[in-house]
Amino acid sequence: MVLFAEVTFTSADRVRDVIHNFNADGFETLYPTLGPGGGE
Repeated sequence: MVLFAEVTFTSADRVRDVIHNFNADGFETLYPTLGPGGGE
């Protein structure tokens, strides 16, 4: 996980969260979602 974090310029915790969310929700978790006030 540390190597993934270094390659993607993020933290190991963030990589772990993304993998956990992917395992729970599949590909749907990879699509960006717009929050309140987000544009189109």
